[in-house]
Amino acid sequence: SALVCVVTEEMADQWRDLIREKLSFDPGIFSGRRKEVKSITVGIYNSIAKHIDSLYDKFSLIIFDEVHHVPASTFKEVAFRSKAKYRLGLSATPERTDGNDHLIFLTSGEIVYKISFSELLSRGFLAPVRHHIIYVDLSDEERREMGRELFLARNDDERKLIEKKYALKARNKIREVLRIMEEVKDRKVLIFTEYIDQAEEIYRELRKRYKVELMIGKTSGRSEIFERFKKGEINVIVTTRVLDEGIDVPDADVAIIVSGSGSRRQMAQRVGRVVRGAPGKVADVYEIVTRGTIEEKLSRVRRRGIGFLKSSRDLK
Repeated sequence: SALVCVVTEEMADQWRDLIREKLSFDPGIFSGRRKEVKSITVGIYNSIAKHIDSLYDKFSLIIFDEVHHVPASTFKEVAFRSKAKYRLGLSATPERTDGNDHLIFLTSGEIVYKISFSELLSRGFLAPVRHHIIYVDLSDEERREMGRELFLARNDDERKLIEKKYALKARNKIREVLRIMEEVKDRKVLIFTEYIDQAEEIYRELRKRYKVELMIGKTSGRSEIFERFKKGEINVIVTTRVLDEGIDVPDADVAIIVSGSGSRRQMAQRVGRVVRGAPGKVADVYEIVTRGTIEEKLSRVRRRGIGFLKSSRDLK
């Protein structure tokens, strides 16, 4: 018997479809809405954790998808209490910034297989990437507004938050998104932001001329949106952190990073949404950065060590 642990409902659906296709077996789904336990079960971490008292001894194999989440307080309860003798952890970004990497290996064992981007590329599993860094400037009005807020800031931490907010939400980024969309309007595009209001503003601008959907935390019917994207009924999805991880969007070939954190994992995951291999496919990643602000440092930090972004082309 086997339990596959995943982070979201969408990932559970993807695992269910894969198991049906490869094993000709209809697995159980254990989530907030469904509580099916079969010899192969796909479960949401949070739901499994809530019912661990009745599930801990039901499976001999446990697979941790996105295993870098396991050290989190809720998720590690599943890993430590499960009696599964056999364990497998999967992740494209198996590092943590909190120093708890050792818990990944403590609960899942040592690395047994690792493959590089270049090897995945040579085998056709991933597509080559063209990376474009596009710089924009704060407007004079934004600089004045930021200056007034900085003057009233009570400490350095507050000042950094103000600088980050203005850098990541620079209004010229919206104009740049519209310009990029003119270049890629016939392709499958994912637009990533760090802020819900920024995503909503981009969505309002794009829906005037493109087939676009907005996907944020409160969005319902996500599976239907992905299906429409796959069929070409829409070709643009504007999102926040909802698509940062694990969701397979195989047709997407353009990512526009409007704003993000300094997390290398977030950057790798976002780029990962558009590099799924296909014959003749080349993915384009556009990263919009506000010049002369803290965002330049965030951009450097999040790209550090991501091999396929090293040969980037800066557009200033």
